[in-house]
Amino acid sequence: MKILILEDDPMVSSITSRFLKQISPDFHVLCAGTIDEAHRLCRENDFELMLVDVYFPDKTGVDFLQEERARGNAAAAIMITADKTPRTVEQTLALGAVDYLIKPFEFDRFSEAVLRARERISKIQDSGSSDLDQSQLDSLIRSGGRVQAEPLPEKGMGAQTYSMVKEIIEKHEDDFSARDIAEEAGLARVTVRRYLESMLADGLLEMSPVYGHVGRPMHRYRRSRK
Repeated sequence: MKILILEDDPMVSSITSRFLKQISPDFHVLCAGTIDEAHRLCRENDFELMLVDVYFPDKTGVDFLQEERARGNAAAAIMITADKTPRTVEQTLALGAVDYLIKPFEFDRFSEAVLRARERISKIQDSGSSDLDQSQLDSLIRSGGRVQAEPLPEKGMGAQTYSMVKEIIEKHEDDFSARDIAEEAGLARVTVRRYLESMLADGLLEMSPVYGHVGRPMHRYRRSRK
């Protein structure tokens, strides 16, 4: 599946691209930092899915979708933005957005949105040139091509996120904090702390408190020496 990321923050764009590759290494991902660049890439490629931010210096992601729809681009769109206003949500849904993620987003929710969009796209493509019957249309419209979410392991955590956090930790030779891992993974610190505490309980990590002058101690982690 060919996917466009329209995001002007290079770090967010890199994290989003990495998340997509975790979902499927077969995804063909192209990134645009400006709306003009995104329009150019859309003219040169047939994207099946577009991941679109809203805030840009000159225009908005809503403008981008309006202009692409006007030229006949019917690619599915997922909005990924800090904009929570009902007006923007309403506009993007009216322009065919199939999901709306608020930054900062969790990997599991992101994965669900992408897999759901892929399933929706596959159902339409599988029909070929044949007309869809009412039951097929109902499945697409009412469920949004929903796929069953990957079952979560014990402790209510996502297996894919657990693997990603563990992979990042394995690259650390020295000790690290929850903040360090959160910044590298693009996750909330409170989320990362849950995974670190789980790994600590499983004996994969060791933890030691570092006391400052005031307040609670900072927890520093390192891979278990066992």
